[in-house]
Amino acid sequence: MATPSNKPRGGRREIEIKYESIRNPCVLSWSDLSYTVKGKKTPELSWGTKTILDRVSGRCAPRELTAIMGPSGSGKTTLVDLLADRISSGDVSGVIEVNGTGRDPKTFRAVTSYVAQEDTLLGSFTVVETMRMAAKLSLPSTVTSHEVEIRVENVMDAMGLGTARDTLVGDIFRKGLSGGQKRRLSIAIELLSNPSILILDEPTSGLDSSAAHNVMKFLVKLCAEGKTVVCTIHQPSSLVYEMFTNVVVLSGGGG
Repeated sequence: MATPSNKPRGGRREIEIKYESIRNPCVLSWSDLSYTVKGKKTPELSWGTKTILDRVSGRCAPRELTAIMGPSGSGKTTLVDLLADRISSGDVSGVIEVNGTGRDPKTFRAVTSYVAQEDTLLGSFTVVETMRMAAKLSLPSTVTSHEVEIRVENVMDAMGLGTARDTLVGDIFRKGLSGGQKRRLSIAIELLSNPSILILDEPTSGLDSSAAHNVMKFLVKLCAEGKTVVCTIHQPSSLVYEMFTNVVVLSGGGG
């Protein structure tokens, strides 16, 4: 079960319409969302199925930063994967809506970006090279090279990566960006298409408290620009926790 609480105060996508600004801010909501998977019959799983999520409900809106919290195994990642339309197996029941209407997969993917927990970056590329390559894959063919360059520079600056534009991403063989910078670069890549909804899985995972706080500050900034931002987070510091507008708490859980 999930208890929402209000805290005090892949391929080229069809994105021409929303390229420069958010034309249609999106409210993402879900109600009585359940997810089960088939498994081997055991004494604990007498019916051979495992319930990962059980009647979960919640809502996130523009200009709000929503956290999905819960203990390990409560289904946090599964929930954001379902919300991002990234799960095709298992049995799903319940309702997921955008602006009060049923989610249309094609339209939804055009206005949504997803940032996975693990950074998948090429260590031999610089920041600007990474952004240019991502832009060519995500922006429509009607966007000119000049417009691509402007978009790349604007997003890098917005995510605080302008001064590191010519720095190698780095890997175990090369010195490069810090963990916090890599996470911000992963987010920046998904912002190139200017999504209305940004879904992130554990954006502060593996970061020290200072880097985690910096990443969250940029997410707050994105909310202020009118985006709908929802993310899973595990054991945030009190400083990070206070940044969230809403919290959805998953309890128990089967996986």
